[in-house]
Amino acid sequence: MFNKDMTIVFIGFDGYSDLWDDCFKLFNMFYKDNPYRTLFINNIKEVSYPGIETFHAGEDAEWSKKVQLAIKEAGTPYICLLLEDFFIGKTIDNIEIEKTVELIKKDNLKYYKLVNLSRAVKNRDAQYKDYKYLHIIPEDDEYGVSLQAAIWNKEYLKELLGEDNYNAWIFEFNRVKEAKGKTNTPKEGCVFDERNIFNFKHGVVQSKYIPGTIKYFKKIGIELNVQRQVMSYAQYYKIRLISKGKYALPKSFRKKVKGFLERRGMKFVSTIREK
Repeated sequence: MFNKDMTIVFIGFDGYSDLWDDCFKLFNMFYKDNPYRTLFINNIKEVSYPGIETFHAGEDAEWSKKVQLAIKEAGTPYICLLLEDFFIGKTIDNIEIEKTVELIKKDNLKYYKLVNLSRAVKNRDAQYKDYKYLHIIPEDDEYGVSLQAAIWNKEYLKELLGEDNYNAWIFEFNRVKEAKGKTNTPKEGCVFDERNIFNFKHGVVQSKYIPGTIKYFKKIGIELNVQRQVMSYAQYYKIRLISKGKYALPKSFRKKVKGFLERRGMKFVSTIREK
């Protein structure tokens, strides 16, 4: 019998199938006492992993259609939404997961961000209640609600998702648009946990493996099945430096810097979508 509060869902793209064996091997290795029903939603590729139920959304299904199928199949009020390049790096403490789900239920939270793998500086947003590891998510945070690993109230996710077929970038761009013109008032029912209780290691950025992730697993005796290009350390640190610089700046100054960089040829996702 599975826990009736939450379903864990991995969303996959068949073009990233080279990541799947490692993703689910590590998940099963480091979460042996997983009490939650776990689903994998992909396009059409037939695969089988112990303890994982696979569903096909169709060859033309984009990210949103896969999540819509996940919502339909999940019979629980909460969904832990993950991606195929979120690799588990060490044993998960299931007691902490269960305590987190109880807190979400007790406080009627809608969105509980589990980690922000792209943020390079410590979260500076206000503390949520008396929990030192939890922060509020401000209304004006462009990527406050994003596709980083998170636990969602299923109805809230459904509301944001809609019924169209579109990719993950569109979903995040819609959240960016919603944040424009808002203040730093706490976004109701939305929090960020800085502890990384699922022990995620980010596997891939810009379609390339992160070299430090390969090194981390090799150090603990696990060879990843690397079948794609590995990003150079110079490339990776450049990305991290940009991210660190962005979040280190006051929010009021970020737009000015972004505009300056755009005028010098740097392209951002929001700029591309607006066109």
